[in-house]
Amino acid sequence: MVVAKKAEHYTTPLDPLVFLPIPDALPVVNQPELNALLCLIDDALAGNPTAYPLEVLMTNLRLSMRNSNALVNASRLSSAKARSELDAADTKLREAEYEDDRVKREMRDCEGFE
Repeated sequence: MVVAKKAEHYTTPLDPLVFLPIPDALPVVNQPELNALLCLIDDALAGNPTAYPLEVLMTNLRLSMRNSNALVNASRLSSAKARSELDAADTKLREAEYEDDRVKREMRDCEGFE
C-alpha cells in the first residue's frame, strides 16, 4: 500500500513569507530614483549601446526591492503590535462592561430584597 506524502511547505529565496530581520534604521524608498532606474533598464533592454550594463541595473533594482521589503515588514510588525494592543484594550473594555452589568444586577436584586 502506497501512502501519499503530506504536502510540505518549503521556502525558497523567492518565497514572500521569508522575511529578513528588520534593520534598526529603516531605509528610505526614493520613488524618483526608482523611476529613473526603470527608465535606464528600459534603455538597456532596448539595446541602447550607451546604457549601463543590465547586471548593474539589476543590482540597484534588488537593493530598492530589499529596502521596500524592509519597510513592508516593519509596517507589518507595527500593525501586529497595534492589533495586539487593540485586542487587549477591547478585552479590558468587555471585562469592565461585564462587571458593570453584574454590579447593577446585584444592586437591583438587593433593592428588591426587602
